[in-house]
Amino acid sequence: MASQSVSASIAIFVVGLTTISTILWMRRRQSCTSLSAYEKLVGQTPLIRLDLLSELLQRSIYVKMEHLNPGGTGKDRAALCMIREAEVRGELPPPNTRAGKKETTVATETPLSSTLNFSDDYLHKVISNAMKRSATGGLVVEGTSGSTGISLATLCSSRGHACLVVLPNDQAPEKQQILETLGAAVLEVKTASISNPNHYVNIARRIDLLAKERGISSVFINQFENLANFKTHCEITGPELWHQAGKIDAFCMSSGTGGTISGVAESLKTKFNSKCRIVLVDPPGS
Repeated sequence: MASQSVSASIAIFVVGLTTISTILWMRRRQSCTSLSAYEKLVGQTPLIRLDLLSELLQRSIYVKMEHLNPGGTGKDRAALCMIREAEVRGELPPPNTRAGKKETTVATETPLSSTLNFSDDYLHKVISNAMKRSATGGLVVEGTSGSTGISLATLCSSRGHACLVVLPNDQAPEKQQILETLGAAVLEVKTASISNPNHYVNIARRIDLLAKERGISSVFINQFENLANFKTHCEITGPELWHQAGKIDAFCMSSGTGGTISGVAESLKTKFNSKCRIVLVDPPGS
């Protein structure tokens, strides 16, 4: 009887722990999937029919106005999804949208032009500088020369995470200024081949590892290999396009990471029209 009682107690204890874990996970997921007023503006951009061109071609030609996302780019979709997925997985803390924006000036880390190799001590200073703006204790790191950095900066500000963008030094000064204004810490590095450890993406990956060693809840977004980039366009952008247009026979766009065109293509061809033609427009040498 005593043995049965102990077994029953252990069973109840295990079930109790499982229940508590489930409740905590559900609360984390609910917190991480909630959206601020700013974030609710992402997506559902207008689909505009180009009447003159449509009449000339005798086809209905539409353009998706992705620049009307709050960050001014379609990258807002992927950036929001990648951040939220990291929160749900526990790599980032839950968002803290009520803490308010910290009034801390974050200086840009711009090495001397002769600097190519970065010591761990130097990068730790960069991390500490970025973390001054974190209301959650979380840090989002990405190496980007495009609009993804701007989207990450706006959304990190909205959700309370610090944002650290590693930027090659061949970009327009205005891009760096925008990132700083949006609250991101910027590390400018010399341009290098992707195989070089000092390529901006590789530096971002290294910074993330150093932050993790310090116990910081850090995530390297890694947009080129992040499946959430594909997922958001497959599950949201593709169906959104189809329902707005009513019917789509061909989808045409340029590409950066490939996340948008591959996600939309998968959605349109597998869920709506298997004969839909997908066209990628890419300049020579891209």
